[in-house]
Amino acid sequence: MKRHTKFIVFLAQLVGFYGLHLLGTWASHFLPLPVPGSVIGMILLLLLLYTGLIKLHWVEQGAKILIMHLPLLFLPIMAGLIQHQDLLQPTGFFMLLATVVSTWLVMIIAGLLSRKMMKKGGEQYE
Repeated sequence: MKRHTKFIVFLAQLVGFYGLHLLGTWASHFLPLPVPGSVIGMILLLLLLYTGLIKLHWVEQGAKILIMHLPLLFLPIMAGLIQHQDLLQPTGFFMLLATVVSTWLVMIIAGLLSRKMMKKGGEQYE
């Protein structure tokens, strides 16, 4: 696939992701759900993938690129934490502990679910 074609495909996938995000945000405003719109958008994407209305290869390239650049989104948050460390000193240790424990739990659960999906679906998830 040519380079400009890949870029157009990525833009189309990005627009699709953003559309699901907007739909989820709209749903969170108008429905009595205590869930952020971005989470609702991800659930919608999961349901669309699970039902087969959206094929994995339609969104795979865009998702890989976004995941590859995900750490860049945490830089402004870290800069803000460093700038306001005087506010964090009383509870900083407990916040750090909660962050580390929750990160490990997410990694363990994601690994176990991935392993289960690989056993169930075989090669289709690679």
